Amino acid sequence: PEITRAMLVQNAAHEQRALMARSDWESRLKPIAASFGPRFTQNALHMLYHLHRFRAATGCAAETGGRVFEIGGGFGQMNAILRLLGFTGEYTMLDLPPMLALQRAYLEKCALAHAGNVFTSEWPETTGGTLIATWSLSEADLVTRQRALAAASGFSRVLIAYQPNWHKMDNALYFATFRKMAGPGILWHDEPAWGHTRYLF
Repeated sequence: PEITRAMLVQNAAHEQRALMARSDWESRLKPIAASFGPRFTQNALHMLYHLHRFRAATGCAAETGGRVFEIGGGFGQMNAILRLLGFTGEYTMLDLPPMLALQRAYLEKCALAHAGNVFTSEWPETTGGTLIATWSLSEADLVTRQRALAAASGFSRVLIAYQPNWHKMDNALYFATFRKMAGPGILWHDEPAWGHTRYLF
């Protein structure tokens, strides 16, 4: 029950309406969302919407990159969806050990325990590729935040969803610093998500 409350979106009607406007809704996105079963369909739509907004802003499909680095992967559904969309590269998930065990179990249950999956609770020496952090980085401890800043210049693409403030932490300032640490000459998209939350691509 606690996992369901904290990790499962129960109503993704807004996201579904946006996805239904895409030309590949019936042929691709709808079957992928439905493949997770009724209990997980709404959350799958929520994940697909993140990827939809990323593609709309950047012109890039996340599944076409060679490497994904996800901070705080929930129960593993973003990993599963990207695999179903065709991603075949290395997918590193950085999380706490109990969450990594949950992610492994979920992906095995979905028959998506890909050889390219890497599960770690220690920040790797090298990062790169596409950074995914939906709410996680904006809710992370100071150590994780500092390591993300140090690694910012190594990522070629980012998909971040964040709250402007979290327990007195100024996330708007933090992600402004993240953009500076990534280096010059990068076109950023900092856009409204829903409510007071935002995307950074």
